[in-house]
Amino acid sequence: MVDYNDILGGQFQLQLEELDIQTILEQVTTLFQEQCRQKDLRLDFENHIPESWQIISDQRRIKQILIHLISNAQKFTLDGSIQIKVLGVKNGLIQFQVTDTGIGMEKIEEENLRNMLDQDYKDEHQLSQNTAGFGLGCYLANKICLHLSNKEFKLEFKRNEVGTTFWFLVQNNVLPTQSIGKTLGIRQINKHSYIDQKQAQIERTVGKKLSRVASKISLNSKSRILSFRCLIDPVKQNTESVINEEVNSTERKLQTCIMNRNIKKQMKFLIVDDEIINIISLQLILKRMNIEVDYVFNGLECLRKIEQKRDMYQGIFMDINMPLMNGYETTQHLISRYGNQIKIIACTAYTDSETKQHCYDIGMSYFLNKPVNILELQKILIQFQQ
Repeated sequence: MVDYNDILGGQFQLQLEELDIQTILEQVTTLFQEQCRQKDLRLDFENHIPESWQIISDQRRIKQILIHLISNAQKFTLDGSIQIKVLGVKNGLIQFQVTDTGIGMEKIEEENLRNMLDQDYKDEHQLSQNTAGFGLGCYLANKICLHLSNKEFKLEFKRNEVGTTFWFLVQNNVLPTQSIGKTLGIRQINKHSYIDQKQAQIERTVGKKLSRVASKISLNSKSRILSFRCLIDPVKQNTESVINEEVNSTERKLQTCIMNRNIKKQMKFLIVDDEIINIISLQLILKRMNIEVDYVFNGLECLRKIEQKRDMYQGIFMDINMPLMNGYETTQHLISRYGNQIKIIACTAYTDSETKQHCYDIGMSYFLNKPVNILELQKILIQFQQ
C-alpha cells in the first residue's frame, strides 16, 4: 500500500486536496462488505463533520490507514460489529476512530505494540524482524499518521472491556480561499520539510465520479450525524475504483503488453492473504492476464479449500503474516500432505534475504514482493506453463 522505502529514507510526500469525508468512508467500507457479510458482522460509520467544513489533507493516505485498521478489526472480530467515527476536535484536527467488538489484546500484546510503534527502524531487515505479529501495515500506518498531523500525533489505541479502539488525528491544512477547488498542495516530509502549493492541472472530478455505495443514510437533524450501514450486496465497480488508485503507474503501462504475451494456458490460482486490498489488487492483475482466482483469508481456510478443490489450482499465492495460521505453517502442512503437487508462491512485503531464504527452505517454489511487480509476476507464471 505504501512504498516504505520512502518512509525509511525520509522522502515521504503528502498530496493535499479538498476532501469529501463521506465519500472516503463509503469507499473504504465498501471494500469490506463481503468479508463482513461472511462473518455476519455489522459495519457502520458515523460522520460527525458538518458539511460546511472544508477539509484539506491527503485522502489516499487517510484511506490507507483506515483500510489497515478496518482490516485488522475484521480479522480479530468473530461476532458483533465494527464502527468507524469521524469527529472534529480542537485546533483544526480531525479524528478518525475504528472500534471493534473483537478478541482484543492481552496486556503483553499492548506493551509490545506500543514499543514497536515507538521505534524508528532504519532498514528493511530491522523492519521485517520487529514487526512480526503486528505486520508492516501497523508500523507504516503509524508513520503516515505522524505526517498527517505534522509529526505531532501517532496512531493511538486502547483496550476496551470488549474489543479495541484505534484512532488517529489529521491536521486540516486549510489553504488560501482563492486557491480552494483547484489547488493541489504537495508537502514533502524530510529533513527540510516544506509546503509547495501550485495550481493543479488535475481536477478532483475523478473521485467525485465514483459510484456511490448503495446504502441507508440517515440524518439526525439535532446532532447532524450522517450514519451509514453497509448492505450485503457487493459493489464491485466502486471497490475496483478504490484499488486502482493503488496500482503502480508503471504496471498500468505494461498492462496491454502483458495481456497479449506469453500467458496462453488457462490457469487458476488461490490467493491466501488476510488483507482484502492485497487480494483485490492481485486479483485484478491476474484477471487482466485471463487467469482465474479464488481467495481465502488465512492458512486454515487455505487448507480447507485445497482439501475440497486441490485439482483446480495450478498454484497458491501465500502471504506470510496471517492470523490463526501463518504462511510458513500453512506451507509445511500442504507439503507434508500433498508434496510438491501444488506450487506455492511466497507473496509478502518483507524483502530481507532471511525471509526469502526461509520461504525456500520450508518448500515454497517462488518469491514475490508486495506491491507486486507485473514483470516479476509474469516471469513466474510463464514457468507454470512449461
